[in-house]
Amino acid sequence: MISLRFVNISIGTKDSFLLNRAAAEVGVEHPGLVYSNYDSADLDSDPELLLRACEDAADADLITLKVHGDTTYMKRFDRLRKVIDSKGVCSLLVCTDECVTVDFRYMFKGSDQEFETACAYYILGGDDNLRSLFLWAICRFDGLEIDVPEPSRPPAQGIYYPGREDIGFESYLGELDPSKPSIGIFFYQKQWLTGNVGNVDGLIRAVERRGGNPVAVFLQTYEEPLAGAIGVKRVLREHLTVNGGPILDAIIETMSFSQTLIATPGDGEQVSDDNFFASYGVPVIQTMTPSADYETWKADINGLSPAEVAFDVAHPEFDGQIISVPSCSTEKLDDGSRVYVAMDDRDDRVADIAVMWAMLRRTSNAERRVAILLYMYPPKTANAGVAAGLDTFASVVDILHRMRDDGYDVGDAIPETPRELVDTLLSGLTNDFDWISDEEVRRRSLDLVGPEQYDQWYRTLSDAARSRMEDGWGRPPGDFYTVDGGIAIPGTVFGNVLVGFQPDRGRDIQESYHDPLTVMPHQYLAYYRWLRNVFGAQAVIHVGTHGTLEWLPGKSVALSGDCCPDYILDPIPDIYPYVIGNPGEGVQAKRRAAAVIIDHMIPIMTRAGGYDEISELEAAVQKYMDAGTRGQTEARSLYLAGIRNIVQRMDLYSDMKVDPSCSDEVFADAVDDLYDYIVEVKGNLIKDGLHILGRPPEGDLMEEAVYCLTRLDNGDVPSLRDSIAAYRGYDILDLQNNSSERDSRTGRLKGEVLESVEDEDFELIGRMHEAGFDPGACLALVSSSYHDDERIGQAVSFICDQLVPNLNRMGGEIDSVMDALKGRYILPGPAGCPTRGRAQLLPTGRNFYSLDPDSVPWHSSWEIGRRMADQMLERHIRDRGAYPRTVGIVVWATDTMKTGGDDIAYILWLMGLRPVWTGYAGRVKDIEVIPIEELGRPRIDVTLRISGLFRDTFPNIVQLIDRGVGMISSLDESDDENYLAANLRADIAKAISDGIPEDRARGEASIRIFGDAPGSYGSGTNILIRTSDWKDVSDIGDIYRSYGQYAYGIGRKGEARPEAFRRRLELMDVTVKNSVSREYDMFDNDDVYNDLGGFNAAVRSVRGRMPMSVIGCSADTSNIRTRTVDEEGRFVFRSKINNPKWLEGLKRHGFRGAEEISDMTEYVFGWDATSDIIDPWMYQSIADRFLFDEETAEWFRDANPYAMQATAARLLEAIGRGMWDPDDITKEQLQEIYQDLESDLEGMQ
Repeated sequence: MISLRFVNISIGTKDSFLLNRAAAEVGVEHPGLVYSNYDSADLDSDPELLLRACEDAADADLITLKVHGDTTYMKRFDRLRKVIDSKGVCSLLVCTDECVTVDFRYMFKGSDQEFETACAYYILGGDDNLRSLFLWAICRFDGLEIDVPEPSRPPAQGIYYPGREDIGFESYLGELDPSKPSIGIFFYQKQWLTGNVGNVDGLIRAVERRGGNPVAVFLQTYEEPLAGAIGVKRVLREHLTVNGGPILDAIIETMSFSQTLIATPGDGEQVSDDNFFASYGVPVIQTMTPSADYETWKADINGLSPAEVAFDVAHPEFDGQIISVPSCSTEKLDDGSRVYVAMDDRDDRVADIAVMWAMLRRTSNAERRVAILLYMYPPKTANAGVAAGLDTFASVVDILHRMRDDGYDVGDAIPETPRELVDTLLSGLTNDFDWISDEEVRRRSLDLVGPEQYDQWYRTLSDAARSRMEDGWGRPPGDFYTVDGGIAIPGTVFGNVLVGFQPDRGRDIQESYHDPLTVMPHQYLAYYRWLRNVFGAQAVIHVGTHGTLEWLPGKSVALSGDCCPDYILDPIPDIYPYVIGNPGEGVQAKRRAAAVIIDHMIPIMTRAGGYDEISELEAAVQKYMDAGTRGQTEARSLYLAGIRNIVQRMDLYSDMKVDPSCSDEVFADAVDDLYDYIVEVKGNLIKDGLHILGRPPEGDLMEEAVYCLTRLDNGDVPSLRDSIAAYRGYDILDLQNNSSERDSRTGRLKGEVLESVEDEDFELIGRMHEAGFDPGACLALVSSSYHDDERIGQAVSFICDQLVPNLNRMGGEIDSVMDALKGRYILPGPAGCPTRGRAQLLPTGRNFYSLDPDSVPWHSSWEIGRRMADQMLERHIRDRGAYPRTVGIVVWATDTMKTGGDDIAYILWLMGLRPVWTGYAGRVKDIEVIPIEELGRPRIDVTLRISGLFRDTFPNIVQLIDRGVGMISSLDESDDENYLAANLRADIAKAISDGIPEDRARGEASIRIFGDAPGSYGSGTNILIRTSDWKDVSDIGDIYRSYGQYAYGIGRKGEARPEAFRRRLELMDVTVKNSVSREYDMFDNDDVYNDLGGFNAAVRSVRGRMPMSVIGCSADTSNIRTRTVDEEGRFVFRSKINNPKWLEGLKRHGFRGAEEISDMTEYVFGWDATSDIIDPWMYQSIADRFLFDEETAEWFRDANPYAMQATAARLLEAIGRGMWDPDDITKEQLQEIYQDLESDLEGMQ
């Protein structure tokens, strides 16, 4: 009787069950075999399971560990390793990286021959070899003499088709029908060996149903000489290429992880020069194999587990994969093994995506039909073509012209200018047609979808999907965008190209916006179905950041047929030009709409510099300070009076934090700080216009781009500005942070020295530009002017060799759009903030990815987050006299991706926790408590308001922080040391006294992570602001609480917990939303006031007063700034909104530039409505600069009268609500402008 104890563990994969069948068969003959198996993802997420696995390991005779990549994919590996080492258990660890296998060879307690034999059985796999492995172990550990077959060597790669055996590549490929697209289906060889191919069979059938040739290939990812595996790269090149070109038209990839190892997540550094998918050149569609059974997956709003999000989604994105949907479920058999069971409707979806991309390759340019969609959301003409940082109309004109040049049928005439395109689109039907008659709707509409036609499409939806649409919008076709029972189709057709507006989401309809789960109206579905089935669109280009499709209700990822984005797009190839600075929301489009991102450059940033009154004030302050240095008392008094006059005129007293009636002595004490403030305002980066897709910067814009992208260090490349300062003997931080001090060498103010450094930086860039950025000529400038200074030389070489060439490659943005339309592979690339010391993110035009969620927070983020948190605490102590007890923080996925987790570090540090990183690859494997003595302050009670996107993309971080809450709340510390535990104890006691059972009371009191309803997105605040459907701040607070009351964490999946959320708001001392760059500020979009402003409104509505609300800005990570929201608002007004540079940049963009002004006005209003932080002079400034200034008003009215009217209307609303009380002349002027515009626009209809 044997007594072999055998444990099998898979690390980084989910296939430990592959030994189960062999174990069961051997166990019949040798019943003493005790076998158990575990997957690392399960061990990491379940402490009790990990304990059981460690107990099994401690008693084992043999442990086998199959590792993908490295052992860091198991966060608790150190604990398991400690058990193995302490017990001396014989362990066979085999890794895809041979170096890792060698490193852990010591664990195997046997000879090299035994090691090689065991490895052969384990690596070669298949039921026969795995049975032999068990038999070998019985001989080795129980001493039983039995015959053990030699390792068999099955094929490592080959063609698979159900019912056929021993198919050769050449013979099978020779049978393909050349008139059909050939679709590769790549799957693991181990599936073929074990016959676990249900998912592959399903995909083969689906491809055939869609009219394609299925080419199912089993293989191993990497070369493995022992098995004879040649890996993906060589299979593509040696078996699937003919005459130098691909045999396949598209590939469906079922394998997890990154196949190319093309990039180190998030840092922008290429580590492989051989992206074999790029050289092969066809689209690669990623499908998933969830470890859940069908019923569990169907019911799970998340779609995948946190580990699966990383392995099956985030990592494949590094390869440029198009993220689709699952192809199967994983069902557990009685013997403990698992099998893949195809999901036919999901297989059809995957195959449909693949075949449609493949057909793009087989369609000529002249025949290809394309829809180009802009946005009009909210559905008002003033918002036509809106997109973050992009001139969409100019971009579409350039796309149309490129299409014409490339042989597309774009009709007899296309717009020559953005203005022509705007006029053409607005003369047709748009989403804004409430004001036109039914007859005019019929005349302008491209088509009317009749009830019978819509019913055919509608009936393809599931009962559940139809029920949700009817709950929100009634029986089809409803009354939304309909006329005479038909559904209106807006847009304009140029030959085979349609240009139109994405359908209206319907969010601003009062009946829908109070329910975050209301789906889109019938017209939304009808429009996309019409595009595919009537217009015949083979691809859709969604222009700019961002639309609404990817935000519709449904699973976070791994969508089902009941998820709105899945059945809406149906699934036309989605090509999506998207700003490089917004990876989070772009990833949402990739994961929920199978989009191929074409990232584009941010608008060129420029230094704000001095202007008008700022320059006047700076000169006056400098004279005052110089007079003091020279002892000119009388002159100094005159200068001080002049400064006060300018300050009064500019309404700067609030910026200075002094009372206008203060004495001259008090005012004089604040002048140094005023000068520091002026210097900081001048040094801020602001946008110079908008980006146009595919257009590199020219002239001054090129010089501004080089300046803003080299202002900070770029990794090892030193900052050009800092290097010039250092050459002149200065430290840039000293000049920035002590501007009002005197330079000991020259006697000048350090702010003046800083200005001279800035001027010298711009002058050198200008001279380099004149030299054509030629490396030799530019280094000669360094030699002659800076004596070959090494740091300056490094920066100049970087500019000439990398930066400028990459900026000039912006033309690749439209090239990539054209390549995607031809069904070509789009190269992946990193995303983030180029001006934050990450210029290496360029060039644009790539299919961006984000980062490995298990790497958050990065080491660098830990330091930055701690510093920002400390600044907030110091500010609260300074202003309020004590540490804040409770802090609420808004956490976004986009910012987490851009920074590597600054906000996560911020939260952990406040709570008194720190990350524990693996020694290799930098993944976070755990968190640990910082002792209170080391922390040196109380632990802060932190509540998170996470975005829906953060919930979707970082479920691992949600669980990590929730576990941290449990760790901190259980510490034996006093109330003064641990505010979280103190609040928890008080809340539990109160709940129990109210009759709530203790377990429930503890559970409710422990919730610290709140977010959107499962499957939904948004805070609701902006809807009320846009629609003006609110009476006071309590209404805004109510909707914020309604949208954000859903609890998340370990064991919590978004259950509504309104009382728990309200309780956290009642205790809130501080609210936080940090900013990662100046590429987006608080008046650039509605997201910040929506989330942080809404947070403030919610606190105000339940607590009766405004919390201290702060924004920490880490645009310059070496010089972080934390300001209250009112301070930040004034700073942005002074540096950007009142700056003629900003306005002149917008004027270049006509309709879109004017739109930015009306949008900014809404965001200013939103901040005032939620947080009461807008001073009267700010409203007045908007009126004076954009509506009353004669030259600007003339431009505004001509460029976009709709936006001008919206701006006037918003200012009038502020007056009507008592938020602003200007003089009567201002009121009359605004009313007159509004009425004149209304009359003009009625005439244009």
